[in-house]
Amino acid sequence: MKNEASKLFKEEFIEQIEDVLLSKVDDLKNTLEIFKLELDEISKKNTSNDIQYSQIIEDTLPDTCRKSHFITIFSILEQSMVTICKHTKILLNKKLSLNDLRGKGCEQCKNYLVKVIEIEIPNEKWSKIKLYQDIRNYIVHSEAVIFESNDENYDIRNAKLLERVQGMESINVTEQNNLQLTHEFLENLLSDIYEFLHNIFTELKRITSRKNNSMKG
Repeated sequence: MKNEASKLFKEEFIEQIEDVLLSKVDDLKNTLEIFKLELDEISKKNTSNDIQYSQIIEDTLPDTCRKSHFITIFSILEQSMVTICKHTKILLNKKLSLNDLRGKGCEQCKNYLVKVIEIEIPNEKWSKIKLYQDIRNYIVHSEAVIFESNDENYDIRNAKLLERVQGMESINVTEQNNLQLTHEFLENLLSDIYEFLHNIFTELKRITSRKNNSMKG
């Protein structure tokens, strides 16, 4: 049942994203063809760069859209975790609130759930979410460019992130050290988020059940 729910969760979301991407690519390529014909008619010159432009559209647009979807999905995850923390505080009558802990975003929520609510989050599940968070931060703050060590914008975190993402088949690192997301990246993202949240809800169910049993006793 869990695997079927995870599969349905991924397939429906991914299909919608990819349908939009493909339709936009086709629209732009058609527009490019019309522009090329008009340009040829006016200038009577060979537009040798048209193939290059078409390739740029075909490669860049899907990557840009995937990054946009990725940022949106991760923001939803963050908001979901904040909501979980706030509701769990009330449910378990905890004195400490989320804002009493240092940090922000998913990391602050994870610390609250582990330290205050006392749930268990396996390191392998959290490390995946932390990596997505680092990738998101670089896309937002560094325009998905990992700078070289001799660049003025270089940060030691660049090198560490580059080492981590180079082992991921779902991310392409270009010659300019740009990060490009693939279709598989979003599939893996949704699968990992599903597993992460499923673990949290399983743990919360265990804790609330234990509390209810202790109240009955």
